Amino acid sequence: MRSLLLAIGFLPFLTQATNIILSNDDGWAEINVRTFYDMLTKASNSVVLSAPADNRSGTGSSDAPATPLLKPCEFNSCPAGSPAQGFNATSPRLNYVNSFPVTSMRYGIQTLSPRFFGGPPELAVAGFNVGANLGTTTLISGTVGAATEAAKSGIPAIAFSGTSGSQIGWTAPIPLYASVYADLSTNVTQQLAASCKPFLPPNTWLNVNFPAVSSSSCSSVKDFRFVLSRINSAGSGTAADVNRCGTTRLPTETAVVATKPGCWASISVGKADTKGDAAAEVQAVVAEKLAALLSWCQTCKQRHIKCDETRPSCLKCIKTRRVCPGYTEGLDLVLRNQNETAKAAAERRHKRQPPRSTGSPAPVLSDSSASSPDSLHIYSPLPESQDFYAHSFFVSCYVTSPRDPRTKHGFLELLPSFFDKLHSSSAFSLSLSVVAHCYFGAWEPAIRNAERAEVQKVYTKALGALQQALRDPQECVSDEVLVAVCLLSFFEISNALATGMPVQQASEVWQDPEQLPSNPATLLDAMNLQAANVLAAAAQCAESSASDTMPSHTLFRAKTVRSRLATWPSLIPQEWWPVSLERELIPQEIIEAGCHGDHCDIYLDTSVCDTWLTWRSTCIRVFALIADYEQAEAKSDAVLQFQQTTDDIFAAVPFMLGSKVKPADMFDTVFKYPCLPSRAVPLHHYQSAAAFGGLTLWFPLTTILDHMRYLRADQALFLAQQIKRIGALYDVRLPDRGSFHGGGSP
Repeated sequence: MRSLLLAIGFLPFLTQATNIILSNDDGWAEINVRTFYDMLTKASNSVVLSAPADNRSGTGSSDAPATPLLKPCEFNSCPAGSPAQGFNATSPRLNYVNSFPVTSMRYGIQTLSPRFFGGPPELAVAGFNVGANLGTTTLISGTVGAATEAAKSGIPAIAFSGTSGSQIGWTAPIPLYASVYADLSTNVTQQLAASCKPFLPPNTWLNVNFPAVSSSSCSSVKDFRFVLSRINSAGSGTAADVNRCGTTRLPTETAVVATKPGCWASISVGKADTKGDAAAEVQAVVAEKLAALLSWCQTCKQRHIKCDETRPSCLKCIKTRRVCPGYTEGLDLVLRNQNETAKAAAERRHKRQPPRSTGSPAPVLSDSSASSPDSLHIYSPLPESQDFYAHSFFVSCYVTSPRDPRTKHGFLELLPSFFDKLHSSSAFSLSLSVVAHCYFGAWEPAIRNAERAEVQKVYTKALGALQQALRDPQECVSDEVLVAVCLLSFFEISNALATGMPVQQASEVWQDPEQLPSNPATLLDAMNLQAANVLAAAAQCAESSASDTMPSHTLFRAKTVRSRLATWPSLIPQEWWPVSLERELIPQEIIEAGCHGDHCDIYLDTSVCDTWLTWRSTCIRVFALIADYEQAEAKSDAVLQFQQTTDDIFAAVPFMLGSKVKPADMFDTVFKYPCLPSRAVPLHHYQSAAAFGGLTLWFPLTTILDHMRYLRADQALFLAQQIKRIGALYDVRLPDRGSFHGGGSP
């Protein structure tokens, strides 16, 4: 593949060979780091690899002495019993360290560099990682941990991450994404190395992320454009960024990379000691050094001269009497094309709808694209019993409400086809009642205690009915019994997160060869199940011990769950990623009603937003658990993750509540909701946001409230305001928890 080095006019002989130490967190034998090593070497650099012997993803800045291997290295790249540090016999520049990425990078700087370079390296690079490292994920990324370790040691450092790919051994054929990412990473490295020393200011590192690569999209290095970005969302008190193109607020790297279409790569400037964003003056230095990579006036780019980026017309174009065609703005394209993506997705869903049958009436499953009154269908009536209201609430909110198909759990959408078979004592009917009462009680605090008692009573009956059905040779293979099992499993996962009770994770008796649909919702269900068990184990430890410490294995499990949760955003469709709308584009009525920070997020629809909020709520609880028992830097990282995830939850408030501050009719469109420039708010959003917006926000907000000791003061104030607002809009109340207060770590 042709290198982007040529595409932007670089000549290799203009850059002297640079001494580079290379590491990662996916392991020394993973194909990405080996491909990157080869590409850097071909670009006339002197490179030494010092990486973990095995996959150590998600270990952040963990550090421990290297130990002899008790099992083979990853992909059997070295045998069990190998020493704590070792190298490839035929290529001694390829080194492993049986420890964390931070330990491996330090070994490379302190031990390998003097051996091969005669002194410290000139540059440290980490990656490119399997999966993007965006926003708060940087805090637990081992790739970022390695880069920041080098920067804290005085070595300029870059962390590279790519959205596409999976763990592959170095002997496999090089995938397209690995070739493209290696070329791009080498180009950024060469560009920085071509600048004057020091390559970066002290305590500075770069976080570079690439979007997905496929044979039909972003398949060539020539397709990519780089955008200067920031790591985290800016809050109301965040200092200004470097002035770029007339604005002092850079887009977040998440907004740049995680929204399609367009092959936009982000370059963020970070502080090594906090892994947060660097000051504007440091960003300015990096912008100058990487000017050839970043946004230019299109005419200047074609002429291969540096652009002054004056608005609306470049001064160099004016001086030479050329027509300035303007600038290709990464974030503008992201915002504009995201809406087109949402529209295209809706049209595809509409085309997939089966035609209505003209035969005898039958139960019809409502597609997520249904958003108008004439698309609604009437199902067989539910029996009017004491369960009626709970059933109605659950069915309308979670079963038949319009939603993106990928938010479905694989069986809930099938429930309407069984409604005509409801019998008060059947396993299916009782299981449905359990779930309905569980969710109804969650949203109705006034009756929560009564509902919990009802849930336990019905749950006991449901288990008895299910056991009896499973003993019947014919009934045990019926669809109704299978759905009853799914409903009770669904309840147990949901109830575990709420009560701290463990859940049995697998059955050794029955294995269905047909897997559940692999979509974001079911993937998140599996992660939530793991989180629920870890939270339950921690709660049991806290009850049985007077000590303030948690057993190391439980803390390790919590960190493992945190690492797995961090992978969920990389597994979802790119059109699911929220689009940030800057504060100046948000209607004043919405800002006055409640908008935290300098932006809000816009989602594909309320069901997608709900799924994101569910993920963030689980993350909040895991971050708080780790912060409760960790010490020093690890504790600070967990608290920072908690606070940044809280900011992300707050950014969804305008999308779900709009400008509404008092109860109103369901179909009232006088209230405003944020939308992209020149776009109208979809009619169905007025309905779904009014019906579920506050209720969807209630659980994540109260989850934050349970751990508000880790909030900043501005977050605590906004939380109090929005809980009070939702209480007025939806007539929900909190039990007395004392006054609202916050302010960071206790």
